[in-house]
Amino acid sequence: MEAANYVANTHLDAGRYQAVVEVADRFLAPGEWRDRLQRGQLLGGERHLLLAKTRALHALGDTAGLQRTASQANQMAAAGVPMRPEQHMIRGLHFDRLGDLEAAARHLKALCDALAPLGLPSEGPDLLLEAMRMRIDVA
Repeated sequence: MEAANYVANTHLDAGRYQAVVEVADRFLAPGEWRDRLQRGQLLGGERHLLLAKTRALHALGDTAGLQRTASQANQMAAAGVPMRPEQHMIRGLHFDRLGDLEAAARHLKALCDALAPLGLPSEGPDLLLEAMRMRIDVA
């Protein structure tokens, strides 16, 4: 999962959004996570991969893909897979694309509140910086 996250985020940084979606779908296919959860094979990096996919889908303007990914994240969280705080960003991007700026702002605020005390991440994107930029955009 770590390698998939690295590849997905490398594509994301380069603006190769469709490649991000393809990597995420290959390593975390929408229907496979339940079987992997039952076998104890979810490694914890799944939320990062879903977030990269969500950011790519948002950039592509794929509202239907965002809906499916947000639904998958919600189902995973309901099944006990750790999805926070990334789930707030996933929902925020989904609501932003739907034009529900109030809901987007609410989720981005929750994300900022969760991330602010943590400091800079040791790996991956700085979600606090991204969330703050998005909060300005939806305000």
